[in-house]
Amino acid sequence: QKMAKAMAAQTHHGRGGGKMGGPLKGGKIEEFYQGVSGITGEPDPDLEKGVRNEHCHMPDSRDVFTSSSYGISTDAESEYNLATKGGEWLGTTMVTLHDGAIIE
Repeated sequence: QKMAKAMAAQTHHGRGGGKMGGPLKGGKIEEFYQGVSGITGEPDPDLEKGVRNEHCHMPDSRDVFTSSSYGISTDAESEYNLATKGGEWLGTTMVTLHDGAIIE
């Protein structure tokens, strides 16, 4: 079993499937000194509202990505809704698995 896990990890890594999905790149030195808030803006003091806005009301909220861990295609808004509304919301959503199968 250990050998199978090691082989799967090697295959995943060989396809460029590192934790971040590709090589890490640096930015401009000015951006480094601005810190995260200089790039993203100050966080919302209302944590619940801030998380909802970040996941549901940004231009990239519906951009689909595929997780490297389970091969499931999803987006930030869907993840937020699943976490906050659970099964009630999931009943109307399709999930695409890494093998292309669609579960409704």
